[in-house]
Amino acid sequence: MELPDHHPFRSAKAKEEYLALYDRMAARWPVASQTRLVETSHGQTFVRISGSADAPPLVLLPGFGANSLMWIPNVEELSRQFRTYAVDNIYDNGRSIYTRPLASAKDFVSWMDELFTALAVKGRPVQEAERMFEEFHRMVTSGVEDGVEESLGKLAVFCGVREFPSRVKCASLAWHTLHAALEAKGGTASTE
Repeated sequence: MELPDHHPFRSAKAKEEYLALYDRMAARWPVASQTRLVETSHGQTFVRISGSADAPPLVLLPGFGANSLMWIPNVEELSRQFRTYAVDNIYDNGRSIYTRPLASAKDFVSWMDELFTALAVKGRPVQEAERMFEEFHRMVTSGVEDGVEESLGKLAVFCGVREFPSRVKCASLAWHTLHAALEAKGGTASTE
């Protein structure tokens, strides 16, 4: 099936108006950046890259219904210490264009793997990510044990979230999604 030139927008006019607004917002990006469209089996993924090429990588995924521009308030500080990769999700608002929908957690993991490979982003071993998930979850739900704040580094700033139960799910959703992806669970990630 051939997709129209304005895909995934409803019309060429809608695409033009949205991208004009997007570009006005992108003009507020506070640090030097370069952009890339990364080809994946699910379509083109838009990425805005900032920070020193020698710095450790940090991939910035937007929340649901948002795009990479949600990181405008934080990217300057983050880019001082990291090579930041702000992504427009393939399935949501932004400049990424899906050609094949993500139908399962496995599709999402595959897309992320293709994206990280193309960007040459190397992360931490799976075991370390699992350990960090467990420590972070314990920290935001039951408190901080001795040494946990040090092992989580800057993530320890979230330790006060447990005082606001309605925010625990928000703070931990990305971790639960990572955990589900590492276990290759299909369906929806849950914070329960």
